[in-house]
Amino acid sequence: MAEFVDHPAAVFVVLLLVFIAAIAVGAWLIRPMIELPEEQREVFVAHEIEGRSFKEMSAASGVSVNTLLSRKRYAVLHLRERLKSVYEEFMNK
Repeated sequence: MAEFVDHPAAVFVVLLLVFIAAIAVGAWLIRPMIELPEEQREVFVAHEIEGRSFKEMSAASGVSVNTLLSRKRYAVLHLRERLKSVYEEFMNK
């Protein structure tokens, strides 16, 4: 068994399978984000991924904080609905 694991082709196959699995999982997570309207996606990414505050985004864009909050809320509702089945499947395993 150790000889197989040490073989470069075997390592390549394992890495390839891990890569393919990561792409499949990533698609489940990325697709719902792509479906969001651009304004909602931008606010969600800026706040959740980049860590920007609503006040900072408002100052930079000229859009009110309340509008930004609303866009984020709609984004979260969409993502929650789209990822619900993935979450439930994950929790049942």
